[in-house]
Amino acid sequence: SCGQADLLPFGGTGYMNQSAASWGGRPVYAEGKWHLFVTEIAHRCPLILFMNDSTVVRAEASSPLGPYIRKQLVLPPFHHNPTIIGPTPDGFYLIFSIGSTNSPSSQIRCEQAVPLANCSRSHNFCRGSHMPHSNGRINMAYATSVLGPWKETVILPYDAAGKPSAWNCENNNPTATIMPDGKIFMVYRADPCRNAAGGGAGGGESLGIAIADHWRGPYTVSYTHLRAHETPEHLVCRLLLEKKKKNIDTFCTLQI
Repeated sequence: SCGQADLLPFGGTGYMNQSAASWGGRPVYAEGKWHLFVTEIAHRCPLILFMNDSTVVRAEASSPLGPYIRKQLVLPPFHHNPTIIGPTPDGFYLIFSIGSTNSPSSQIRCEQAVPLANCSRSHNFCRGSHMPHSNGRINMAYATSVLGPWKETVILPYDAAGKPSAWNCENNNPTATIMPDGKIFMVYRADPCRNAAGGGAGGGESLGIAIADHWRGPYTVSYTHLRAHETPEHLVCRLLLEKKKKNIDTFCTLQI
């Protein structure tokens, strides 16, 4: 059966930019204000063109409920689904996102019209038919102030093993937290690459875990990842089978 979240009504105003579509966001309190880092689609394009024009912007508010006022562009296309955490024990703020900076030639301009007519792979855009060069990798931007300046580096690359069928050929949608000992614990969505079975969000999704002793890395991928529709019991059985442990047939039969 499905669960149902028991949440209070929002009661705030959040973030609204009448000239741009936006997505997601997590606020952080710093320097006397609340700062929201959110995906915003550039050039007045709709959300469906996020793969070309997704940026990260910062907005400010005096309350976590808003209203948030847009203040600056933080990361240009292509950066999507940002999560900010911090400060770290050594005083840094971290933004985890999909992607890294792409060439302006891959962006779509929608100021005059949205180019959805005759949308196809050959036009180098459209959700589901185009993957920017930096999609499928996880980027980390870092700064000592939420106001920047930000530097960035890719911490989980695309197809790191050179194996399109690997469960983590593509890495997306990161969320992270700072542990009490200063380690970074990150959870993310992983898929085989698009030219492999189940790849490109084609049903082969997993939840991956990566841990770093220090935010600068390296980030070590845990192979106790949870596959799509997999229960914890299935995970235990699969890991035991992969390690070729004996005397597990009865356990796995009971659990599965």
